[in-house]
Amino acid sequence: MEETRPRKKPGPKPKGARTATMIYLPDDFRAEAQEIARRDGLPLTSVITRMVAEALGRPVPSYCYPRQQIEAQEELPLTKAS
Repeated sequence: MEETRPRKKPGPKPKGARTATMIYLPDDFRAEAQEIARRDGLPLTSVITRMVAEALGRPVPSYCYPRQQIEAQEELPLTKAS
């Protein structure tokens, strides 16, 4: 009989239990938060989650921190053709 393995799904790691929450922000607040998200390489929702956690004095989830920016990735030399 064939052994069935659980399928590993591609994609991002789960971010834990979360609830969708619709909010309305003043346009200037959203524009500033969107700029922070762009600068940090994060989705807007992660930036807002970080701000809420900080305002509540709670630990900030790891996915809300800025991603490491790779300044310049070195090219590997091609010494031999395969």
